Amino acid sequence: MEPQKIAAVVNTFNSERTLEATLQSLAGFDQIVVCDMYSEDATREIAERHRCKIVFFERCNFVEPARNYAISQADCPWVLVVDSDEKVPSALRDYLYDYIGRESAAKGLRIPRLNHFMDRPMWSTYPDMILRFVSRDHVDWPETIHATPRIDGPVESIDPKRKDLAFIHNDQATLHEYFAKLNNYTDKELLRRTRKKYASIPYMFFTAHLRFFKSYFLKGGFRDGKEGFIMAYLSFIYRIMLCFKNIEKNGR
Repeated sequence: MEPQKIAAVVNTFNSERTLEATLQSLAGFDQIVVCDMYSEDATREIAERHRCKIVFFERCNFVEPARNYAISQADCPWVLVVDSDEKVPSALRDYLYDYIGRESAAKGLRIPRLNHFMDRPMWSTYPDMILRFVSRDHVDWPETIHATPRIDGPVESIDPKRKDLAFIHNDQATLHEYFAKLNNYTDKELLRRTRKKYASIPYMFFTAHLRFFKSYFLKGGFRDGKEGFIMAYLSFIYRIMLCFKNIEKNGR
């Protein structure tokens, strides 16, 4: 029986700052597909240097509308979806090739992810399980922001205790860029989360403070130093921005 193959699929837009490290971590996969939104920096040159298959998708403000197209361009039956600021440890690559050799392999696999913020690992967000390993012909990715892919078939998860198998997500955005992301993401999420209760003062007060409490205390953000406090407070800001924008758009 011929061994099954895996393609790593990377969506990009002006990703020169992190793409080199990402592509280096993908060495050993059968194919690397870079789906670019017409970057204006050195993203394409970096992808060409790594001999990636490069395809293009119209530019939009978040990645989900491009996911299905990017996956469809892979020539392998299995696809690992990787963001341009993530790295894949070699232990995970070896695990995935072993996994698809099993008769019981599911059509989708959730993988733990260790997020970095301000150059520090954020254990308060671990394991941050994400569904990123899929059978190419059994996945449909909704075009809404932060959407979870729909899998036609069973889905399994890697044990989060296997920290050696976790994605490394090193978001190198400055705080200036991070606030721009909050503004963009809340705009997009407002399209699918408009609710009357968002305009209630008690709800706004409670939900924003609950986000901070969960991040800093329940999930252990206090163990991540000042960076953990900043991340928890950004979570607070995200929720309160969403509520304020709902009032602006829909009134009371």
